[in-house]
Amino acid sequence: MRFRFFLLSLSFAYLFSQPAQGQDALQPKEPDRSSKESPPKNKESATTITADSVEAKQDQEIEATGNAVLRKDDQMIRADHLLFHQQTNEIFADGAVRIENKNTSVTGPSLRLNLDSNTGEMPQPSFTLNNGTVRGSAEIMHFKGRQLYSFENATYTSCAAGNDDWLLKMGGLELDRNTQIGTGYNAHVDFMGVPILYTPWMTFPLHSRRQTGFLSPKLGSTNTGGFEGTQPFYWNISNNYDATISTRYMAKRGTSFNNEFRYLGNSYFGKIEYDELRGDKVAQLNRSRSSFAHGQDLGSGFTAALNLNQASDHAYFRDFSIIPGIATQKHLLREGSVSYAGGWWTSSIRAQSYQTLQDPAAPVPLPYRRLPQVNLGAQRVMAGAVVNLHSEFVAFEHPTSVNGDRTVVYPSVAYPLVSDPAYYITPK
Repeated sequence: MRFRFFLLSLSFAYLFSQPAQGQDALQPKEPDRSSKESPPKNKESATTITADSVEAKQDQEIEATGNAVLRKDDQMIRADHLLFHQQTNEIFADGAVRIENKNTSVTGPSLRLNLDSNTGEMPQPSFTLNNGTVRGSAEIMHFKGRQLYSFENATYTSCAAGNDDWLLKMGGLELDRNTQIGTGYNAHVDFMGVPILYTPWMTFPLHSRRQTGFLSPKLGSTNTGGFEGTQPFYWNISNNYDATISTRYMAKRGTSFNNEFRYLGNSYFGKIEYDELRGDKVAQLNRSRSSFAHGQDLGSGFTAALNLNQASDHAYFRDFSIIPGIATQKHLLREGSVSYAGGWWTSSIRAQSYQTLQDPAAPVPLPYRRLPQVNLGAQRVMAGAVVNLHSEFVAFEHPTSVNGDRTVVYPSVAYPLVSDPAYYITPK
């Protein structure tokens, strides 16, 4: 999920890892054919009530008792007892009240609602969005119009039912299903019942579509950087382009800017990353890292790929990465390839080298470069025999060690003489 934070804004994206989806209408269940039924109010916006017992006063009110169900448009309301005022189009319901509407479900002990304006309130509601993937509760819920709700002293989480380890608690919460935006006020994150992070105001989408805005910040501390905080900003440029721009403050070293750009087309995809810290206060130099990965469908069975990685100095990842596997990496890959796969034969050509990052305390030997590596393979069935070819040519280069070429050609012919589930004979 994407959040927009203003002032002091701290939260966990985990709480919203499964946001609400879309606005597909919920299909109402078929009514009980044995129940009594009141006639619809009008054809344009029919209100239908079913229950075990229905008492009606013409043009005044309808009282339904026992398994009462009211349907109007795409909204369905269930309750033990329901009173419907025909003149004002208001309903009063109590006893196991449940509202279902557009992937939204709300339950509570009682309800007051005007069906024309969709205004009213419900005390002590429990609600779910997107068929239960997001859920919450509140002291009171206010209906403020079509698909617009507000809650007082609300909780909100995407954790599975029965698991409340992570909760977002808010003094106020507004859910607008028309714009698919949720807004929280005076919110804090609870972990195992302990409040740990706070924000006075925040917004988040109620759908899975990408949205421009600030992401959850990250706070921490390292031996080499001291206290640090990262604030990412996500830019939804278009359907197939986006970027994440992050500002990372490190008390001992300074501020770095980390950038990621992703793109996707019908025949290509890729990602560009560039991180830079100008004037590292510890190392007394400029630090940077870049990465470029691209894949291309050239058509007619041909594809191409490019993967380039670079660091400004040998200690870059040791100083800046908080992931052990990345912090200790030694070789940054640089390669490009073109491949063909079509019909009965395949081939590829690749050029590969590395930037090796040395640790003075544990130096490693430089790897060989492959300039180039060529592969050719084929397989055909001829006169019942399976003919295969696997071959490779590699030119190995090294700045200080012996250079050399390697050629491997492995042709084969296999002819199955006996083929049975229990045994087989296939000379090759």
